[in-house]
Amino acid sequence: MHLLYVDESGSIGDASQRYFVLAGVSVFERTTHWIELALDDIAIRIDSSSPNNLEFHGSPMRSGKGIWRKLP
Repeated sequence: MHLLYVDESGSIGDASQRYFVLAGVSVFERTTHWIELALDDIAIRIDSSSPNNLEFHGSPMRSGKGIWRKLP
């Protein structure tokens, strides 16, 4: 069995937005354990004091807001 995730950014109905992005990921169910371990390792390297509170959201990561500011 595969787990599916789809997310969008932007709005098709908003003429002021130039872009609409739709992305999806399909992951085999047993792979999620290894993905979680890899993401946990990244979170610990970024914020070792509270890695469980770190959220991986594209907008703050790309713009360098909050905890992401210290990363090049």
